[in-house]
Amino acid sequence: MLNLVIDKGNTCSKIAVFDDTEIVFFQKTNLLSCAFFESIFQKYPICKALLSTVSGVEDSVLDFLSQKCNLTIFSTKTTMPIKIAYTTPNTLGCDRLAAVLGAFFLRPHENFIVIDCGTCITYEVFVDGTYLGGSILPGMQMRFRALNSYTEALPLVQPEKNDLLFGEDTISAIRTGVQNGIVNEIDGFIAVIKERFGDMSVFLTGGDCLFFEKCLKNRIFAVENLTLIGLNGLIKYNA
Repeated sequence: MLNLVIDKGNTCSKIAVFDDTEIVFFQKTNLLSCAFFESIFQKYPICKALLSTVSGVEDSVLDFLSQKCNLTIFSTKTTMPIKIAYTTPNTLGCDRLAAVLGAFFLRPHENFIVIDCGTCITYEVFVDGTYLGGSILPGMQMRFRALNSYTEALPLVQPEKNDLLFGEDTISAIRTGVQNGIVNEIDGFIAVIKERFGDMSVFLTGGDCLFFEKCLKNRIFAVENLTLIGLNGLIKYNA
């Protein structure tokens, strides 16, 4: 039987159907509806589902999923193979924890850093089987919008892949400032954490990770669907 995993984030939702560890269906959507999930259940014999959400899901959708399969709502109280040292687990975003679990299931015997480049950029530190905590910063799109919203003259700029060191006009100055700033920020965070805890693996994920994976000084593992891997691994762990 197959597993359905749902990661409802701030910007959009990611849905995947797993056959063991292989993704056989994947889709991003801005709307979670009974009709949407009915189309999935018509194609795939799903037995279990795990939902991670940072913004809630309509009761009608939850009722529909519960009738169709064994549904679990992911939280810090869900049984999992790692320890959590976060002092306020009730405020810990499920998406952050799911990404940590994804890295753990891929490399269960290693210390690692998870960097998620989405609506926000989050940094998570995992050492000796324990999630220690991390940092939350504005994401790339949020930084572009902030420069436009909080000034009179600066335009709203879209990101582009480039290797410019600095800008030669206002648009490229904003673009290199935001994107190179994030690269330097990521490299700096990794250096500080490795100085304290020693060498460790680094996972990069999230919708904007492709803008940065080839720019970083450190060797990284870019895994776009790390949160989904974590949710599916948790279903298998609790089977």
